[in-house]
Amino acid sequence: MKLLLDSCVWGGALAELRAAGFDVVWAGVWERDPGDEEILRRALAEARVLVTLDKDFGHLAIALDQPHPAIIAAT
Repeated sequence: MKLLLDSCVWGGALAELRAAGFDVVWAGVWERDPGDEEILRRALAEARVLVTLDKDFGHLAIALDQPHPAIIAAT
């Protein structure tokens, strides 16, 4: 499974998920935060499940009907 961890997700999860066999990218290592809409586009373009703590992604995906991959919003 391919995952994209939002920058608000604990960075230590990256190594743990990779060790478990997941193909994981963490936005926390990107040079700059591109914003929620771009993160959502990248996840879709790379066919990655977006893992976030940010409820704004639900608004983008549902209320604004933006195309998206699966989104896991942890609390």
